[in-house]
Amino acid sequence: HMSLLLGMQPDRSAQGLAGRPGFWQINSSLEAQASIDDHLRELIRRLLPVRKKMRMIARDAELQFYCAIEKRKDGVAQFRLPSQLLLLIGY
Repeated sequence: HMSLLLGMQPDRSAQGLAGRPGFWQINSSLEAQASIDDHLRELIRRLLPVRKKMRMIARDAELQFYCAIEKRKDGVAQFRLPSQLLLLIGY
């Protein structure tokens, strides 16, 4: 349904079953070693053409933007996002 509304295909999706919500997901296509900034910019670039459609969908559905970072057991995962990027994602 989302694919038809947005006119683009997800990287992964599933229909909701037995009262559980479905999902429609896009993933960064960059290498894991790329900076978090670059990953977010790549996702924004893909979503930019459909941003108005997403706003309309958000009136009737819950849209979530997730970012997951994996770290080594002995490491500390920290990052800062530039103010321009925060503005682009609507923060």
